[in-house]
Amino acid sequence: MEKKINIRIWDIAGQERFNSITSGYLRGLHGCFVVFDVTERDSFEKLDMWIQFYNDFNQYKERIMIILGNKIDITERNVTENEAKNYATNKGLLYFETSAKTMTNVNEAFDKMAKKVLKSQDDKSFNKKDSEIKIEKEQHKGKVKKSGCC
Repeated sequence: MEKKINIRIWDIAGQERFNSITSGYLRGLHGCFVVFDVTERDSFEKLDMWIQFYNDFNQYKERIMIILGNKIDITERNVTENEAKNYATNKGLLYFETSAKTMTNVNEAFDKMAKKVLKSQDDKSFNKKDSEIKIEKEQHKGKVKKSGCC
């Protein structure tokens, strides 16, 4: 059985001042990436806050969350891969190291999220294992804003 899903991406840029509008995006969410910058320890130390923020809006649904350590293309790190992996493991979450600049592990992270969301749905007719799920990507057909905010 073929099943089509739509993935919408909301980047809240980790800024607490947007919490009031962010809550509207979190309601009904099926999955969430929590991203931190491996070159900025402060962003890693705020993971607990963002995880709790997400959980507050999804307390009655299965939690699908993946932590991404971004900017691994930069050699000067302030958070080690081992430290981040241990953090994710202790939270019961998956962890990927990524680079948005070089696209390292970005597709793999999105594929894993899509597969976990599909598997979590209540559709009893869809019970395939991850290895049997085929992900086909379709590019956005409209104009994409490339700079600035909002």
